[in-house]
Amino acid sequence: MPAKGPENGQQAIAELLASRIGLRESSLGYGGLTKPVAQGMAQLGLTDIAAYFRRLASDETALHALIERVVVPETSFFRNPESFDYLRQHVLSEASGQPRKHCWRILSLPCSTGEEPYSIAITLLEAGLPAHAFHIEGVDISTRALASAQRGRFTRYSFRTSPGYSPDQHIQRYFKRRQGRYHMVEPLRQQVQFHRGNLIDPQYLRAHQPYDIIFCRNVLIYLHQAARDRALKTLDHLLVPQGLLFVGFAETGQIDRQRFSPVSSPQAFAYQKRATEKPIAALINANRLSVKTAKPQQVAPFSVTPFSATPSSVAASSVASPSVTQQQPVTDSADLMTIRDLMAEEQLTLALAQCKRYIEKAPASAEAYLLLGELYRILGQNASAESSFQKALYLAPECTEALIHCIELAEQKGDRIATHRLRLRLERRLSN
Repeated sequence: MPAKGPENGQQAIAELLASRIGLRESSLGYGGLTKPVAQGMAQLGLTDIAAYFRRLASDETALHALIERVVVPETSFFRNPESFDYLRQHVLSEASGQPRKHCWRILSLPCSTGEEPYSIAITLLEAGLPAHAFHIEGVDISTRALASAQRGRFTRYSFRTSPGYSPDQHIQRYFKRRQGRYHMVEPLRQQVQFHRGNLIDPQYLRAHQPYDIIFCRNVLIYLHQAARDRALKTLDHLLVPQGLLFVGFAETGQIDRQRFSPVSSPQAFAYQKRATEKPIAALINANRLSVKTAKPQQVAPFSVTPFSATPSSVAASSVASPSVTQQQPVTDSADLMTIRDLMAEEQLTLALAQCKRYIEKAPASAEAYLLLGELYRILGQNASAESSFQKALYLAPECTEALIHCIELAEQKGDRIATHRLRLRLERRLSN
């Protein structure tokens, strides 16, 4: 039970989030939980933080609304393209040998708004695999992100050019532009099944069949060490012997080299699980999905929930996101959540004006500069984006998202020295 003071109350909430989703409060940056907690209390009409903590501890809906406010939905199509190059190479190398007797089972978590699992599907289709030869699942803790993923509608920000990747060909082949958004073609959208789940849940996917390939990138950096250890054990359990695990570039130091071997392509940040000495591979393979009968499997109800973007689920996930109309004027009172909603609606000029106005009123807001940098990236103004992210880091050196953006921009410029320096900084953040 937290004390009455706001600092002790916030600490109790931080500990609750640490126990439920493994979150390190220091990974949030720009003030940690202060703003999400204030927004959550206002949403529920509460003024006492101790009462809010009690509500969170007893009400899953209130807790999930807070989780929606603190998760980081940062992703894009073919992010770190070397990972997908290696995935293609791996699939093709096996295809050159004996015919595969079961379909590829692939897990993407956290899948965020879907860009990663859809990138996996595109990679496999373009490698020549028929649609029935692989089964992809996307899992995330955010109901709001899953609703967006399942709709298959994206803004230009989801298609970022990077060294080794240009999105134009994929946009032309797999998307139709309608009303300012990129709508995924239906056959591709159907290649991925989405579920809600929590990686550090001890029972997470325990009743599931194992996977051949798991993408779990840029989530460990947000977890405290005990949660990281638990997550890595779960990933080990979920992966077949000799299966592939893809992680983020700052997370490679967390991988147990006695259990996993790095692949020959270092920029893919992929590891192959070592073959177990126990004779269980045949037992696993005997229970695998056949290519002819590949169908989604039933999931354990206590560990993961099949996701359906029904109106009620979408509404429940949007409590922190007031709707924004097309005609909304620039105002002094727009908050950052409103600006993010404008970004989602691709009202970028208005969002940029609102964000600059916000910074005039709050020049020390690292969160505002982070948002400004994201806007500049969408608009292709990378120099201004980099400057904004650097200001965010100056104001909040622990801001992980700004640091990752700076790394990506340095890579895009081909600045290896800056990329190496920033990656070391991110690795130090992970070790704290």
